[in-house]
Amino acid sequence: MITHIVTGTDVFIIQTLDMSWKKVAVESLISGDYIFKYADLDGSNESTHTLSKSDYTGKNFGYFSLATETEIDREPDSDSWDITFTKYIGELSPGVNYGVTGALSNYGVSIAQADGVDVTTANYMDYSFEGEINVIGYDWKSFNGMQFVLTPDLTYFVNDVNGNVYQITFTNFEGSSSGVIEFETTLLMTSAITNLDKSSAIKAFPNPTQGTLQLEFTSVNTANTLLTITDLAGRLILNEQVVFSTENSKHRLDLAGNTAGIYILTIVSEGIVSTEKIVLK
Repeated sequence: MITHIVTGTDVFIIQTLDMSWKKVAVESLISGDYIFKYADLDGSNESTHTLSKSDYTGKNFGYFSLATETEIDREPDSDSWDITFTKYIGELSPGVNYGVTGALSNYGVSIAQADGVDVTTANYMDYSFEGEINVIGYDWKSFNGMQFVLTPDLTYFVNDVNGNVYQITFTNFEGSSSGVIEFETTLLMTSAITNLDKSSAIKAFPNPTQGTLQLEFTSVNTANTLLTITDLAGRLILNEQVVFSTENSKHRLDLAGNTAGIYILTIVSEGIVSTEKIVLK
């Protein structure tokens, strides 16, 4: 609490891609620097490495290869993609983990799953959007013992990193023979949302948030301001009126207790309307 240094206490055993074994311990996180050490299981060949968050600004992760002992910059900027199609370990049933092929979403993207519907008439406003990365996952298909079969009455609605809403429906999966995944997308809503971070007068942070949103007006004398937050279906979540001044330039909004997902913050101040997409984790 005094130094804000996070110290590690655990040792992890990892089997690498070349089937060798390593042990890894994250020693600390100090001012954005991860310091970790790794070695063979018997303690030999021990090394220490520092990975800095600042080297991966605008990306979700930094990567490290234990085999080559090098960092790998392998991600696009986090604001430039929505979904990745990949193979990962999924829990098929309680305690049963297996390698699956599916789709995972980016942070800041929310997805609604519509089951048992006519995919041509389903309305995204009838469903709740969630921020978990595996809402789409792998279970849009099943294996009947001979081939993969798609679920015909299943579709997904995706609110992307820019606030647009798309419908995604899977149409084919060829399995391990080729790995080909086919799907159809339809743009349902285009966002006209601006970003408060681009405004010199207003800042909203942290975003994404786990429940508390801080607003800071950086250039205001006296302003009577209306704050509203709505969900993607337009339902009002919060409505507050605040008087900002040079002596009172900050205000906190409490979103705790609401479902994780995407919300729209609207600020009306002195005849100017500003909006921002807020991600609640």
